[in-house]
Amino acid sequence: MARSRAIVAAVVLVVGMLATGGVATSIAAPLDEGLRARLARLSRAEPRARVRVTVDQAYDYAPLGSRETRSLAGLRLPFARVAGDLLRAAGLAVVAGEEGGETAATLEIHARGRAFARRYAATKGAELYVGATLAGEIVYRVPGFAPWRTPFAGRVSPPLELAVNLGYERPENAPFARAFALYASFLPRILQVVGAAHGPRALIAALDADDAATRRTAARVLGELGDAAAVGPLIALLDGGGDDDELRRQAAWALGRLGDAAAVEPLRRALDDRSRDVRWFAAWALAQITGAPIDETLATRRSRRRW
Repeated sequence: MARSRAIVAAVVLVVGMLATGGVATSIAAPLDEGLRARLARLSRAEPRARVRVTVDQAYDYAPLGSRETRSLAGLRLPFARVAGDLLRAAGLAVVAGEEGGETAATLEIHARGRAFARRYAATKGAELYVGATLAGEIVYRVPGFAPWRTPFAGRVSPPLELAVNLGYERPENAPFARAFALYASFLPRILQVVGAAHGPRALIAALDADDAATRRTAARVLGELGDAAAVGPLIALLDGGGDDDELRRQAAWALGRLGDAAAVEPLRRALDDRSRDVRWFAAWALAQITGAPIDETLATRRSRRRW
């Protein structure tokens, strides 16, 4: 439990961000079946197979009115921590890029980010770095196979209005953490990569992570991967997701994608959820599993209780 709660704890995320609100997307590059089998064997190896994690990241910013960019040399995002925690949860031993010794595979992360600014009348025209981009590539290298490459990208656009300056005059405070967690960016992509390569164990552990974005994204990715081992943990989320409406919604969606009959009764219970979105996705999921039309399911439920 302690290990699973540590997953991605280093990511500092803004409260209420929509990290998993986008349309579902699949991993860009398909995973070769031979490589998949090899990676699966690594996570079952005794003693645990060693995977080297290397990170190449760099950031800059562009002051308003200037054609030159300036380096943010001290900024670092927790790519290695996130990837390492997931790989360890998948049953692998992780070594840092500078450590010696032989390894069975290498996970490379290449990332570039930029902060950009806007002025706001409400903050007395200060140049505030309220936008950020992050893009890069995850590369999994296993001897004897072609590298498996997966791109990622996230962009946070400056808001049209801003009433309070929360330290944004410093470009290193630009919303890189939000860009890190957006659905096409690094956090979901590394979950997809580890899940596709090593099975659902690490993603199930991530359902218990400290930060909401990781829990929500892990639930969605488990639905995309389609492994029946995720059904029980997702049902537990649906029934016990607490105050996180978005987490329960993602759990309902994932159960619909998995299509397991064991989820029917929990999804029927979710038709009484306080959140309209959760209720709708529960009806959608039931339609995927049982064929019952969404509108009829919702109408029947309305007739039994006041919504």
